[in-house]
Amino acid sequence: MLLCAVVLAVFWQRAREDGRNSACIGRLHEIGFLLRNYHAVHGTYPPSPDEVRTDAPAVTWRVLVLRPTGPDLDAYDLAQAWSSAQNEQFLRAPYGKSFWCPSDSGNEGSGTTSYLAVVGKGTVWSEVRLGHIRSPDKEVPQKIVVIEVPHSGVYWTEPRDISAVDATMLFRRENGLKHSRHRRGLHYLTADGSVHSFDEIGNVEEFASLIRVAD
Repeated sequence: MLLCAVVLAVFWQRAREDGRNSACIGRLHEIGFLLRNYHAVHGTYPPSPDEVRTDAPAVTWRVLVLRPTGPDLDAYDLAQAWSSAQNEQFLRAPYGKSFWCPSDSGNEGSGTTSYLAVVGKGTVWSEVRLGHIRSPDKEVPQKIVVIEVPHSGVYWTEPRDISAVDATMLFRRENGLKHSRHRRGLHYLTADGSVHSFDEIGNVEEFASLIRVAD
């Protein structure tokens, strides 16, 4: 009886994680769809946190891509900081869950995000912003745009993402832990809108080549 209970518990846990894994993949697919919509309208990706403007506070891409479809997000004041009294009400809004992985245990309802854009010199995001890449889904379809980052500590409305260096460090650390989050490792979104997992990448060098356009 005890053995049967243990086996059932293992299968139940695995089934739960399979569901969370599917939800995570689905949310990244949706992010890819929102990014392509934004690109179709504006001809570029949203501004990244390193593109500081002096005449207005920084606004995260997560708000900008969701704003046209998010209920009540038109009340988000782009002229105020994300942490202002007007905008902080959106931190724990239900639609913020679009940027949270169900396997990111302990963070449900916290308003933090599990998905960060890989930004900085030589990345797809920055090269698109510079106009060096006009059709990312065709020119660099399999290059990484967004990665899953558990316990990121970044609020979904906060204009903060991850650098290529830190993304590579995350890949190295997660591989060393044998993909502790999902069975096939953390997920990532490529420029063509497809979603993959870390175990599809052979080594750190291959990962580094996928987050830099020049490689």
